[in-house]
Order: sequence, then C-alpha cells, then structure tokens
Amino acid sequence: MTELGTLFNKYGCDKASKHHYDDVYHPNLMHLRAQPINVLEIGVFKGASTKAWLDYFPKATIYGIDTFQRVPMDALDVWSHPRVKLLQASSQDPNLMFQMAEAWDHVLFDVIIDDGEHTPDANRRTFLNLINHLVRGGQYYIEDVWPLHLMNTQQMQHPWVRERPLVYTKSHMDEFLKLVYDRGHTTVEYDLRKKSGEPDSYIFKVT
Repeated sequence: MTELGTLFNKYGCDKASKHHYDDVYHPNLMHLRAQPINVLEIGVFKGASTKAWLDYFPKATIYGIDTFQRVPMDALDVWSHPRVKLLQASSQDPNLMFQMAEAWDHVLFDVIIDDGEHTPDANRRTFLNLINHLVRGGQYYIEDVWPLHLMNTQQMQHPWVRERPLVYTKSHMDEFLKLVYDRGHTTVEYDLRKKSGEPDSYIFKVT
C-alpha cells in the first residue's frame, strides 16, 4: 500500500481500503507534495479525506465544497485548521463561481477532486463549473464513476443503477464523455473495478 493509502486508512477514508484510489493518486501527485499548492475536493462529508490530504501535502491549502446537509460544517474538527477552507454550496449550482469568488477571491487549483454526487449529469455540471478554476497543467479527478459506456447488460442490472433509471442513462453518460474528451484536454480513465471488487471503482483524470 502507498503512503497515501496508509493516510486514507488512518483517518477512516475508504479511498484506499475500498477503492484503491491511492494507486492512482500517489504516482500522479507525489511530485507536488513539497509545493504550496491549492487542492479542492468536492464532497467533504466528515473530513476524513481532508485530514489525509493535509498530511500528504504539508504545504498545501485544502479547499472543500459540500452542501453539509449530512454533517454540519462547524461539526468537523478540520473546520478551523489554518490550511483548510470550506464552502457550503452545491458544486452543480450555476452560481457556484460567484459563491467561490466571494468566499475565496479568485483562487485557482492545482488539483481538483470530484467526490460529490456520483452520476454522469452531476459530474458534467460540476466539471463545467470548475474546470476553468484549474491551473494550466493542473489535474482534475472524478471519482466513483459508474462506467456506463463499458458496462454490459448484466452489469447494468446492479441494484444501484437499476433503481435509478433516470440518472444512470446512456444519453447522460454520452454528454459527460463528450465534455471531458472534446475540450482539448488530456483525459485518462483508470479502471480499478477488478482489483477492488467494487462496480464504481473508476476514475477519470483530466489534465
């Protein structure tokens, strides 16, 4: 297991123990560890991954956007950390750029991680809102993607997908794919489903 995976496990984050995402993040991000970068994560929840990123990037400022409906922002023990900046908002809100500008001025991010709502349309809307806030050469990750473009008929019968027929659709996935591949970016897909045994252990990386 990577050093980042150990940190994820230390703080009770499932990015390593369940999905093995540290196998993607560590080799891609380790060269940034000593730099004063800005990292944005969509989906803070209890702050477990925030703590891991703080340790992994000792000079970084960690930004987080969440609706904080499940856990209030001020209930998180990372809320007052000097290198953590949180914003209560929806990553899909068309007004997000104005909310971010008011809270954080016009910050740009070296790394953006979308761990918010895991549907093709939500990923598309979030990407549209945030891609212009990525520095040139920055890295944008989209976690827990259900790879509908690769899933066979049997895999499409997974209860999570079958019970949400209006959001996990081929048309929504096609729109998402067109966006991440047709904007002149470099896009890489990481399929960790076989290693993790989880049907949504899948990451898109856009540079």
